[in-house]
Amino acid sequence: SSNFITVTRQECLPVEGCGTLFFSEYIEGSANNKALEIYNPTQLPISLADYQLVNCSNGCDAPEAWDFTNDILGGATLGAGDVFVIAHPDADPAIAAVKDVEFQYLSNGDDVFALQQISTGDIVDIIGEASLIDIDGGWSVNGVENGTQNHTLVRMETFNEGNNDWITAQNEWNVLDEDDFSNIGSHTIIPCVVNTDPS
Repeated sequence: SSNFITVTRQECLPVEGCGTLFFSEYIEGSANNKALEIYNPTQLPISLADYQLVNCSNGCDAPEAWDFTNDILGGATLGAGDVFVIAHPDADPAIAAVKDVEFQYLSNGDDVFALQQISTGDIVDIIGEASLIDIDGGWSVNGVENGTQNHTLVRMETFNEGNNDWITAQNEWNVLDEDDFSNIGSHTIIPCVVNTDPS
């Protein structure tokens, strides 16, 4: 007798529009109410082992270099459509309830933060501008002066990938009042379009 195995070939359908991880929320509130939220817009889980948080404090010390690299994301896996919340240890209970990791040195509004893929060195998303200049206050966001200071920023649902150019990225955020924690712990985007024509 003969044994046969039937193999079914299934086309992989590319997903348009959704890139990799990006910042979905930023909180720079009163006291220690500070947080960053990272969102996975894809249809698959993503390991955070290949990503790190990088930043400069009060302007970068050297051109084209980050003051700090923070390997705080660990080996966690971020599920499809899920968020990872980085919060100050003394943040409000509403933030603490959804945090995944504590990090004391979050922005005061004038400190640029970026999400970097370790294996490639690529910056996949950024909040603020990496420059040698120590700005006074915060960066403007979507027409709001000092938007990165004393505000909560939530990424607009029409954006489903990161942007490493702050000049254009600053227009991708909704600017909310100080200490608005109503969105932290989840994020919504317009679903990615699946291309049903693999050719």
